[in-house]
Amino acid sequence: MTLRLKKHRAHGPHGADDAADATADTNARSGAQPPPHPTQRIPLPHNSMFVMGPATNTKWLHGIPHDKRPAAAKSPAETFQGGERINQMRIWGQGARGKTADAAGLVTHGEKESTDLLIAFGAENQMTEFDWDEYYGAGFDVVSFTTKEDK
Repeated sequence: MTLRLKKHRAHGPHGADDAADATADTNARSGAQPPPHPTQRIPLPHNSMFVMGPATNTKWLHGIPHDKRPAAAKSPAETFQGGERINQMRIWGQGARGKTADAAGLVTHGEKESTDLLIAFGAENQMTEFDWDEYYGAGFDVVSFTTKEDK
């Protein structure tokens, strides 16, 4: 996952000011490059999840850049499932209900499935003898959480 500070945040909380605009115009005319936006890179190993709250989302652009490295340079976790990455429409794999691309289901956004997944996360964090199959075994097709508190 790569996070980049949004353009208007790089110049202050209220956007770019006149001086910054003038500097940008001067840079454009002279061919000088503006300073890069602050960037953070966060490794996401297989089966990991990155959660951003609304405040973070307002300040940072986020994305998973295409990995152009040859397969030989990638770790086994990076080549798992043929190197497939997130699909926002259809979901399959170890944590989903459908385990193969042929059995992929549509991504859901339901309150019940979101709540069930959050309950499973909580149980896993609290229990020393956690039964993975009981909580996660059937899989989940949710990628965005919606709960009663969100409404």
